[in-house]
Amino acid sequence: MTNKLGQLGRFCFLLCFLLSMGWPLAAAPGAAPILVREALEDRDSDGVPDLLDEPFTIRGVFISNLKLAEDGASVVAHLNDDSAGILLRARDKSLLTIGLERGDVVEAEGKLRRQNGKVEFEAERIRRVGHTGGPQPRPVTAAELLRGRYVGHLVRLRGQLRMPSDPAANKEDIQLRDASGSIHIHIRSRFFRDPDFTVQLQAAESLEVVGIVEQHARASAGAWEYAVRPRGEGDFHFVLPPSYELLAFGGVAGLVLLVMFHLYVRKRAAEKQTSEIASCSGNLQRSEVALQESNQKLSALVKSAPLAIVALDMQSKVQAWNPAAEQMFGWTEQEVSGREIPTVSQWVQPVYRTHAERASTDEVLLAKDVHAERKDGSSFIARISLSPLYDGDNLIHGCMAVIEDITVQKRAEEALRETNLKLSAILRSSPLAIVALDTHGNVQAWNPAAEQMFGWAEPEVLGQPLPVVPAARRSQFREDLKRLVAGEKLLVREGQPQRKDGSRFWAKIFLSPFHDATGRVSGSIAVLNDISVQKRAEEELRASEAKYRSLISNIPDVTWTSDANGNTAFISSNVETISGYTPEEISKSGDRFWFGRIHPEDEERVEQAYTNLFRKKEKFDVEYRWRGKDGTWIWLRDRAVATYEKDGVTYADGLFTDITERKQLRSQLLQAQKMEAIGRLAGGVAHDFNNLLNVISGYSELLLDHVKESDSLRRYAEEIRKAAYRGASLTRQLLAFSRKQVLEPKVLDLNEVIHETEKMLRRLIGEDIHLDTVLSPELGRVKADPGQIEQVLMNLAVNSRDAMMDGGRLTIETANVDLGKGSNRLGTDCSPGSYVMIAVTDTGGGMTAETRAHLFEPFFTTKPRGQGTGLGLATVYGIVKQSGGCIAVSSKPGEGAAFRIYLPRIETPAETTPHHEPETTATRGSGTILVVEDEPAVRELAREFLEASGYQVLEAGGGTAAIALLQQHTGVVELLLTDVIMPGMSGRELADRVTTLCPGLKVLYMSGYTDNEIARQGVLEEGTHLLQKPFTRSALAAKVRELLEGRVKS
Repeated sequence: MTNKLGQLGRFCFLLCFLLSMGWPLAAAPGAAPILVREALEDRDSDGVPDLLDEPFTIRGVFISNLKLAEDGASVVAHLNDDSAGILLRARDKSLLTIGLERGDVVEAEGKLRRQNGKVEFEAERIRRVGHTGGPQPRPVTAAELLRGRYVGHLVRLRGQLRMPSDPAANKEDIQLRDASGSIHIHIRSRFFRDPDFTVQLQAAESLEVVGIVEQHARASAGAWEYAVRPRGEGDFHFVLPPSYELLAFGGVAGLVLLVMFHLYVRKRAAEKQTSEIASCSGNLQRSEVALQESNQKLSALVKSAPLAIVALDMQSKVQAWNPAAEQMFGWTEQEVSGREIPTVSQWVQPVYRTHAERASTDEVLLAKDVHAERKDGSSFIARISLSPLYDGDNLIHGCMAVIEDITVQKRAEEALRETNLKLSAILRSSPLAIVALDTHGNVQAWNPAAEQMFGWAEPEVLGQPLPVVPAARRSQFREDLKRLVAGEKLLVREGQPQRKDGSRFWAKIFLSPFHDATGRVSGSIAVLNDISVQKRAEEELRASEAKYRSLISNIPDVTWTSDANGNTAFISSNVETISGYTPEEISKSGDRFWFGRIHPEDEERVEQAYTNLFRKKEKFDVEYRWRGKDGTWIWLRDRAVATYEKDGVTYADGLFTDITERKQLRSQLLQAQKMEAIGRLAGGVAHDFNNLLNVISGYSELLLDHVKESDSLRRYAEEIRKAAYRGASLTRQLLAFSRKQVLEPKVLDLNEVIHETEKMLRRLIGEDIHLDTVLSPELGRVKADPGQIEQVLMNLAVNSRDAMMDGGRLTIETANVDLGKGSNRLGTDCSPGSYVMIAVTDTGGGMTAETRAHLFEPFFTTKPRGQGTGLGLATVYGIVKQSGGCIAVSSKPGEGAAFRIYLPRIETPAETTPHHEPETTATRGSGTILVVEDEPAVRELAREFLEASGYQVLEAGGGTAAIALLQQHTGVVELLLTDVIMPGMSGRELADRVTTLCPGLKVLYMSGYTDNEIARQGVLEEGTHLLQKPFTRSALAAKVRELLEGRVKS
């Protein structure tokens, strides 16, 4: 018996050693292997794999033990990888004897075959290339399996059991149901030979099961059903009710064998004792002595054993309880003697039922790992082994339990397993080539990245000298290995290893030693990273830096590098163009050079942002004013986003842009928008005000016709008319500013306009101001309203006169000017192009920046109350803008002012300005006129004026009423007099419709402003006639007479 146990122990030790070292139990040469997934993924339209019946080598992991197939003529096992599985079948039954098992990594040579509609791999040769410790099952749901997913995979399901009344006889009816559906669990009949398994299966409330997904043909053609087949009892985890709560368990082989041996000795002594009593009663005393000695030895062994040893009777009650059991569970022998201990007794009764009728054997009845519970309620993992105790009839009358606390061992095993899995996954998935070498430089391990990087498969290089080292580098490589053995911790090299095809590439190589259990260097690990891309990038970087240096010197932005104190380490050469300072002047002038030239209003804000860039890593992006070398203020946008250290000093790289012109453009845009808004308001006011003035001035004129010269009321009427005329003058200025007045542009020579206006200007400014004109002899032409240009010159002259109270000089200058992209620096908003400039310059007191900002706003004035309307310069601005030009002002306090007007230059010859005869009192006329005006007072006034001049008048308050009146009128209507701006139907729309009804009808518009109804940008359309409000009786009569007599072009 002792010899048998010794042989068994040596065999188990040798087998475990070979398996742990990854010893190949079967080996055969073959082609480069492919994974299961790669073998199955390419299929034709019918789902048949492309590799069917083609010889190749497949690689995967056994997820079940190799076993004899149902046909008895072959062996089968399930082969899997991370994403696919297949049944492997081999005809060589001798493979069962070479120790292939679950968790083995194998390579098999053979072909894909179709068996009963399913694809299998028929292997001719199989070799073991490693061991993973068992693949991890994939958590799935029943629904996923019922859709045909994961066939051949090792999976884990959780759910409720649906059991038939006799599960052993109807194993195909056992189902597992989860939230997504139910699926068959195929349980082999041999599982039911274990009564513990049957009891737990029947008592379980729910189940977690691990197994392989199988595919079976249904009775109906073309249909499949799916099931999970567990590989053994260990694939089941039962969740039992509290009254049936069970624990898993296993065996402690060494001590069990030892106890069994003493039990065997005791049994043989008893048998010998019985035999000798029958033959010779004299030997009884010697047998009893021998038996007593044996019992004493066994008792001493049990008491001193480091493992818990418990003897139980057939009712699972404790008969013996050694000190180790007391220490392990917490109960004393007196507390448990004659009682049941659930941790032990729960496994005993099923074992008794199975073995009660057996004859005497020396077998271990049960060996399992279980979760045990102590007296204080805490739990631990125990390894329990049950051995039988026999009576005189060789029947079991109890058992011996040997229990070991393996909690620490289990945790260590689990931690080691997880570590090995992680390490294996890292090695497989690492993009770096990882190679294990022995002390002589021979390859011991070669990961997939190494295969891909160098071209050699692992079987080609295992046990061989590292093939990637070029011949010229082998001597240096051997020296590196010696240095590692001598104690060097890490060697880093850059070199050009060679591939299988002979090509070379740049790689970074890390060499480090690894040690065995004794601490001795037993080899080295080489990690290789392909840095070809990095090397190319370095070369490109060198070229890029040269290009960058060239670019920096040519871009408009200025790039800089400064430290936290503001010392400039580098600034690009184009800084001189913007600031006037050379890079050398800035770099050598210290930290206060740059910050000391920032505008006082901006300095604190900029310095704080720069400090935060370094201390808080905040983005630096500021706009500020900086004083250039010539003393002018430049607007800069300065920005930097990151800092870095170099030689112990923290730097920031940044760039700044000259945004002076952009700031001026923005200021001009805001000013233009403000002026536009004010203009729209002024235009609207002028329109309504003109209607009121028209009524006031018109009725004052009618009143004067009925008041005698001697009547005292006549003076009052004349004052009313004068006030109305002054109001009309104000509204004309408002309309000019708002660009709503009607212009009559002509091609002009501005020199001639200035000559014609010069005498009037001299009388206007007075004798104490000297007027000079500097006119360009080759001045270009412009298109503008000559009367409006005269108004501009007069208003500017008056403004200059008021600025020179003690006399001075007023200069009017003309010149041809071409404005480019930098014209905004001059303070204009003109587009680039060719212009004629009029400059009006005085030697007055000048203006502040605040005054210049509001200069062209209506009603803005610096004069005392009652000495100015504030509309003079606003009128100038409006006329210039409406004429398509722009205006710029330059002035400082004490330095006078200069107004420069730019009007677009054209090539058309100047027109002759026609002579205007003075307006005379119109003679009476005749005919019918239709007056359309929405303002009743104005309409009534027009009717009074026309009837006083001899005309018959029809009147309407809007377009719709006018059309209805025309349709009802039976006579001839010679003229339509209509307002332009009316609610509902405009005057233009009315004129279009009326002339359709009455061809040949003359149309005369009247309006305070045009609003682009009958004019575009204030210029009347061809054939359009307008009488501007407020109008006099004579002006209305003259305009009507001209149209009716055909003296104006229709």
